[in-house]
Amino acid sequence: MKKLLFFMVVLGVSAGVVFGGGQGEGAAKDEYELNTPGSWPVILGPEPYEFEAVGIYSATESSGNHQDAKLTSYLEDITNVRIIWKEVIESSVFAERQNLMLASGDLPDVIMSAWGMDAQQAYTYGLNGTLIALNDLIDTKMPDLKKELAAYPQYLAQLTSPDGNIYALPDLEAGCFHCSYSGKFFIYKPWVETLGKKWPPETTDELYDLFVAMRDGDPNGNGQKDEIPLMGSAQGGWNTNPMIFLMNSFVYFDNGNFLRRDGGKISFVANTPEYREGLTYLNKLVDEGLLAPETFVQHNDQLRALVEHPDAPKVGAVPAGWYGVFSINGGGTGRFADYWPIAPLKGPNGVQFARYNPPAVRFHTKITSAADRPDIIAQWANWFYQDKFVHGPLSWDFLQEGVDWRYLTEEEKKLGLVSRDGHPAETLPIVTKTYGLGADKRDDGWTRAAPRWTPYNIGGLPLEWKNDRSKQEYWLMIWTRDLMQPYGGEHYIPPNLVFDEAIMDEMTDLREAISSGTGVVMNWSTEFIVGTRDITDDGDWDAYLRELKRAGVDRYVELWQKTITNAGY
Repeated sequence: MKKLLFFMVVLGVSAGVVFGGGQGEGAAKDEYELNTPGSWPVILGPEPYEFEAVGIYSATESSGNHQDAKLTSYLEDITNVRIIWKEVIESSVFAERQNLMLASGDLPDVIMSAWGMDAQQAYTYGLNGTLIALNDLIDTKMPDLKKELAAYPQYLAQLTSPDGNIYALPDLEAGCFHCSYSGKFFIYKPWVETLGKKWPPETTDELYDLFVAMRDGDPNGNGQKDEIPLMGSAQGGWNTNPMIFLMNSFVYFDNGNFLRRDGGKISFVANTPEYREGLTYLNKLVDEGLLAPETFVQHNDQLRALVEHPDAPKVGAVPAGWYGVFSINGGGTGRFADYWPIAPLKGPNGVQFARYNPPAVRFHTKITSAADRPDIIAQWANWFYQDKFVHGPLSWDFLQEGVDWRYLTEEEKKLGLVSRDGHPAETLPIVTKTYGLGADKRDDGWTRAAPRWTPYNIGGLPLEWKNDRSKQEYWLMIWTRDLMQPYGGEHYIPPNLVFDEAIMDEMTDLREAISSGTGVVMNWSTEFIVGTRDITDDGDWDAYLRELKRAGVDRYVELWQKTITNAGY
């Protein structure tokens, strides 16, 4: 990338960035004596340094009591730095609560979450002084992170704002191979077998025929016509909108921006004849009772309740990032084990895409202007990047070498075991913890609130996991590799692009009007699908195109093109 050399120079320069509030080492609280960066403890002396943090948790994974987590005391013993969890916020409301906190000015010293703030927001809050620039701190206080960023310049480039500053420490889960192809589609296979239909369906026509059979053939055997061939959810579900999977049989569809990239050329897809054809197909499914219209208004909890209905199976197919989104992995009715994914379907014109999101850094640990000693906090945070394959499991779930996992023996390495992203395995679990609703709470670490740095994965997937559908990591790796990856990798928009300050406000308004969840594209597309507007009527379609024009779609594409070009793509 054109900017990359500049970014590397910025990272290597240690002058010019002032610690938050103008207080640097030797100013406020200068009684603390710091150890050599990268060595432990951070503070040499009897009294620990304290700072306040706001963090995140997911109620399906942990209780959110990070103050009493084993990791909290463990890190304090190592570093002689004490974290005080001012608040730990549930993930479903984290972004909203964080925005209120930032607007009020009642700031903690640190915000620790990989979710709730993207590259553009980090840049905005950095420009207005809410978040401090971290370049100098990384250069002088975080030798391990500095080394990792130098080894992976693509992630350094993503992390660096247009002004050359870094406003958040990274979280990287490049080892989550299946996350890059998360627009999957699961079908309840027992119904396919009961109905004697072809497995797997390979075209949109074959899927339609299967859904008709589900609707009319009483595959759950209860004598009632209560089967729902396809259902998703509009709120609270990961990739549970059926557009994500099915529209990719008509046109490359990325529901984040409705763009595709061909080399360096950007084009808008949601005003094309192919897009209209895809909407027509989805509308046909709704019109014939094959796709539940509640999909576009209901919460994911309602979807899960129906999938897990105690009397009889009700739902034939569900779009989702993985089956634990809509069912109870390892528990409940056990139906989680009977939903199987399919490859992208070939559409009427031979189109067959899998939406691809390449590995990207998340903007995790933010040091705010409230911090009186950012230098101590940065030197403390270096621990998370010092030994990425030991400290990562410790920080999230307090998984310890020799207790929860071990390194492979030389003989085991010859077996060809792979990790969750297909890399040769180097470690194996001793104790396996299951994700999803109904799983045990993971309260020993700071699940979701601790930064991770895994540019690739080394955790092995035991061969016997292929006999247990609750071992989701094995299955997701296999399905992603075999079903999704052959149809992805093209047309994606590079992650973490940031719009220059001069166009930032304009682009924010355009994105809100055009590509947000409440923008023109999703509002009109949903109405076309459920039949509120007639997708087959040229007048309605032309009205939609005029509304896109009015919202500024041409300028939207122009600014995206300028940003892509300036970033060196």
